[in-house]
Order: sequence, then C-alpha cells, then structure tokens
Amino acid sequence: MIDLHLHSTFSDGTSTPSELVSHGVSLGLRALALTDHDTIDGVDELVAEAARLNMDVLPGVELSAGICPLTKDHQREVHILGYFPKWNDEIKKALDPLRQVQKWREERNRAIVENMREYHIPITYEELVAAAGTPNVGRPHFANWLIDHGFAHSVGEAFQQFLVPGALTFKDRRTLDIAESIDLIRRAKGVAVLAHPKALHIFSDEDFENFLKGMVDLGLEGIEVYCSVHLPADIRRYERMAQKFGLVMTGGTDFHGKMKPDIRMGYGFGYTKVDDSVYVKLMEKLALKK
Repeated sequence: MIDLHLHSTFSDGTSTPSELVSHGVSLGLRALALTDHDTIDGVDELVAEAARLNMDVLPGVELSAGICPLTKDHQREVHILGYFPKWNDEIKKALDPLRQVQKWREERNRAIVENMREYHIPITYEELVAAAGTPNVGRPHFANWLIDHGFAHSVGEAFQQFLVPGALTFKDRRTLDIAESIDLIRRAKGVAVLAHPKALHIFSDEDFENFLKGMVDLGLEGIEVYCSVHLPADIRRYERMAQKFGLVMTGGTDFHGKMKPDIRMGYGFGYTKVDDSVYVKLMEKLALKK
C-alpha cells in the first residue's frame, strides 16, 4: 500500500515529517508523499528521515487554487497536488513563489484575529501561532483555539460560526489561481493532480467533464481517484474520467493526525488502501519530466 496525501506539523497536521516516515514504515507502506498546504518546508526533513529508514517518499505540496470557476454561485475551493521527481536546489528555487503564498496566508490570519478581537474574542496572533506549533497557520488551528477557549464545541461549529464565507469573522485570502498553480508545479518539473475531486460537489458528469477539460487544457496531468471521502461509486466515476482524459490516477488518505482523528494513514476511514501500482504509474509519469 501507499499514501500520497499526508500533512505534517509544517501545515495543519499533528505529526512531524519524521514521524510520518516512521509511522509509514511501521505500517509496511511501500511509499508516501508529504503534501502540506502551500508549503514545502517539511520536505527536507521527510527526505532525510526516509533515507535513514530506507523508505520511498515523494516530495509534494497541496496548493489552494481559488474558487471552482464552474458557475458564479459555486463556491468550492480547488486544491491541486504537486508531486516532484526528486528534491534538489533547482526544484526548490522553482517553488520559491510559495513564500509569497505563505505571506498572503499570514495576512489573512492576522485579519481574522483582528475580526475576532472586534467581537471580544481575546485572541492574539502570537498566541495562535504558539498553540498551532507552526507559523503556517490555517483555519483548523483557529477552530482548535476557539474550542479550547470555550467559543465553540466542535470544529464544525467553529467553522460555521467564525471561519467560512458569511461567518462572523471570516476573511478571504489571496491565492495563486488554477492556471498559476499548475504552471508553478510544471515549472518545478512536477505532475499537477486534482485533489479529492468529490469535495468540489460537481455532481453532474457533464459539468465535471467540462471543468476537467478546462483543467487539462491548463496542464493538469492527474486526478486523485482514491481517497478517504471517495466511495466505490465515486472511485469508478473518477477512474472513468481519468481514462477519458488520459490522466494519471493517484491516491492518498489526506491524513492530518489528530486534526482529523478518524482518518488513518494508509487506511483512511478503513477502506482506502491504495495499491502501489498507482505509485509505479505516477513515477513513470515523473520520469518523463526533463
């Protein structure tokens, strides 16, 4: 088995990259990939620990790429996974624009903090970062802070009350758009993959095919067919779409550790179990990159 969609403490996961590698070894996984949100800061640690434990790993990233352009009323954010064939200074330099994305994220976070303080929620940005354990703070870290300080009873409640469009203290942030995200991955000699497509809530096959065609025209080369939120019928649907558009199929659990405690590395909710043939085909695609 493999798991090509994992998050660490460098974004909104609760395991370090080294812990992800050692846990993958203990599970007997063939390979894993680190795909933190809008950052590659944890990849050096991942690669070093993988070399020590003789584990196959892929450097990766998950980019937030703006709102799905299908209709003006469709407000689902598109996430694009990037996988890279190797890890060296050339690829790191090509991915340097992610530093600007991280600055945009920090600006958004500070604005949310200010909005919360206007509603008499006594949060500070420094306190939030300290509680998160990472400077790459995301909305799940806000949700946990709100729960810990009695302003919400659950992550879902925290998001609905404070952290989604239309909520009391929500603030949007700048991101790379879809074209920019795919181009960034390709310039770093990577393969761009549409993450967890079911999360887009595009239920019409015709609509999804039109959306996917636009993505392919921009350079998309893969689709995450196998993931924790995909049921067998979803998997068959996305396998069919991948075959129609000639896309490489990938898979992973979207493991976040304690942030999403029901999702287990390698198993998702218990039935994901991605076969390593997916990894082999992705590596074949990456080998063609020059």
